[in-house]
Amino acid sequence: MDPKLALQELEKSGKDGLTAHELIDLKVTGGLTYNDFLILPGYINFPADRVSLETKVTRNIALKAPFLSSPMDTVTETNMAITMALLGGIGILHNNCTSDEQAAMVRAVKKFENGFITDPVVLSAEHKIKDVLEIKRKLGFAGIPITDNGQLGGKLIGIVTNRDIGFCADINMELSTVMTKEVVTAKLGVTLAEANSILRSSKKGKLPIVDAEGNLVSLVSRSDLLKNRDYPWASKHPQTKQLLVGAAIGTRPADRERLAKLVDAGLDLVVIDSSQGNSSFQIDMIKHIKSTYGNRVDVLAGNVVTRDQAANLIAAGADGLRIGMGSGSICITQEVMAVGRPQGTGVYQVSQFARKFGVPTVADGGISNVGHIAKALSLGASCVMMGSLLAGTNEAPGEYFFLDGKRLKKYRGMGSLDAMERNDSDNSGSQARYFSESDKVKVAQGVTGAVVDKGSIKQFVPYLITGLQHSLQDMGVPHLSELWNMVDNGQVRFERRSAAAQIEGGPNNKRKRLSKIKGKEKAHPYSRKARQISRAMTKEANISKAKSDRIGIAMARGQKVVWFRDRINEDDLKSQKTWTYLELQNLLAEYLNRNREQVDELEEKRNTVRGLSPKETLFLQVTETEAKEAKLSGIDVPDLTNGLVVKTLRIWDGDVNSITTIKLVNCKPL
Repeated sequence: MDPKLALQELEKSGKDGLTAHELIDLKVTGGLTYNDFLILPGYINFPADRVSLETKVTRNIALKAPFLSSPMDTVTETNMAITMALLGGIGILHNNCTSDEQAAMVRAVKKFENGFITDPVVLSAEHKIKDVLEIKRKLGFAGIPITDNGQLGGKLIGIVTNRDIGFCADINMELSTVMTKEVVTAKLGVTLAEANSILRSSKKGKLPIVDAEGNLVSLVSRSDLLKNRDYPWASKHPQTKQLLVGAAIGTRPADRERLAKLVDAGLDLVVIDSSQGNSSFQIDMIKHIKSTYGNRVDVLAGNVVTRDQAANLIAAGADGLRIGMGSGSICITQEVMAVGRPQGTGVYQVSQFARKFGVPTVADGGISNVGHIAKALSLGASCVMMGSLLAGTNEAPGEYFFLDGKRLKKYRGMGSLDAMERNDSDNSGSQARYFSESDKVKVAQGVTGAVVDKGSIKQFVPYLITGLQHSLQDMGVPHLSELWNMVDNGQVRFERRSAAAQIEGGPNNKRKRLSKIKGKEKAHPYSRKARQISRAMTKEANISKAKSDRIGIAMARGQKVVWFRDRINEDDLKSQKTWTYLELQNLLAEYLNRNREQVDELEEKRNTVRGLSPKETLFLQVTETEAKEAKLSGIDVPDLTNGLVVKTLRIWDGDVNSITTIKLVNCKPL
């Protein structure tokens, strides 16, 4: 045949593979998981880095990346929620805590980045340095505007920063004696772009916005300018420019009070957290939220796996649906309760139905790699929710511990006995999720285990984004928003995968594809392995607590802190300079200020095409390591020993035999 007739011949013989409807044919295949099928390649006429991943998680909330972190107490708290939002996704804060603790986490995320800070912390000239230090301890910053009455709206008379209080030993000094009185300001009505330009040219950290009479109206921070530059994909509220954040609640009457506190703190997305969402309790909660708060907060309802469940929640007013029941890596609901659905089938059936009403869906569970994300999206999900994939990262809650030579972090299902017993029943979101508040005997629907250290999601999430872009490129899909239309009209094709085909598509040595490759240490809650993991975590926690107690006792006694080289003797003790804890904090502030400009310059250079030299990279790594390890010890200390390289921090009460090593910190001289 003439090669030029190849396309015509293809039309006659038909395309390879199956449509999505043919793939999910319940009468032929039953339920399918992500591993049971593959997506066939399409036609590429665009580069991978141009693939758009913009999507909607609910009717009114759009994201640059289709990622949510799961509301689990070993996955999402403040740090995870902040970093997920910076990287284009959104974090969902767990509710296995008190309502005040959860509201505080929401508030911390909203305070992390702002456009115009309309409610800045303000002090008066009569306040003292100790007030600034207390604010820094609680909120993490010390750049505070000073007004004549100590309130927003008062006349601006100065500003206090770390540099103003760095060398002040007397914490009872009034701020009027140390504050900077010549302040660079901008007039009310300035745009955010103009304010950022003023910050850039003045090289200041804070820019107060004042009205015609010089009264403080708002504030713009240089750190927010840097975040805008470093995180262009950040998920932000369109008006306030604050990071987006979600939080989980239950369906009990007490959760209505919890929600009120969360909305007051600035919540954007409420996730009604239930293992089985098709209940009168959840429908009543959705109606309450929509009638009370309207469009102030969107509702992500669930969990559901059938169209019957979805219909009830959509009719009640849900803005989005969460799909999954028993498919999580540490969830055993399907085994214990005999209720659930294979995740691939559930995502397709619910998403196809919900899209008729303009309701986005989130695939929750069963995600263990980039391929599973691509498959979930191709079956109709708008986003994916990740738990085990993010557990074990630096941003996940919990302490690292070592077991069998591995650095691990605890990871548990919210249906595990361990999670259910974390709080009393009034504050246990875990018990409420599985309707177990009143049960005398708790039935586990999840397990407790540990996950190998994965580093920071600041490197991991960009890897997921790039991998997903390449996956869509291989499908021939230039925009995520076009994927579902291409699936519906049959342009994106699928093929079922036999057991042998699954083996063929993985690593060659199949017999060793166990938990080590997946990076997990799983164990049944009553097994010997689970007890070993529990003992190791308890031991690490006790060591950390003992170290903290030692530091606290030393502070209470007014003991001195001293830096030593590796070898010491009594002459060293007599000649070595010592500091109190307050002096050390002030010295650290000055130390960090000296390095901040150089660090900022290198961070900016690292984001350019040129990159950093090996020497510059080492400087950044050493600086970050010093700050991190010093904070881990509970004490912030710079190395100010006249250039001597010191390695050990000790507490000393005057007796050479009572020296106690608090923390080994690798440091460099200034």
